[in-house]
Amino acid sequence: MKLTLFTLASTAVLALAAPTATVQKRADYCGQWDSQVTGTYTVYNNLWGQADATSGSQCTGVDGLSGSTLKWHTKWSWAGGSVCLTLSCAPI
Repeated sequence: MKLTLFTLASTAVLALAAPTATVQKRADYCGQWDSQVTGTYTVYNNLWGQADATSGSQCTGVDGLSGSTLKWHTKWSWAGGSVCLTLSCAPI
């Protein structure tokens, strides 16, 4: 009986201490080249277009990691300037 209780208690402790491959959402980051390391991934916030804008912002955040699937988002709003966001306006 003592061995059974010890085995159950040890198994419960190991189960609680086991690392998980799932990461929950964290706070957004908004600075140029701010980054977040999540598992084996590094997600950077590149403020592309900031130099050509008169105002605005951009923030990035990691929503989660499950196995090898990383979920992230970027919210941006730049005003003014003339930023080319497609290949159709790039010089040839």
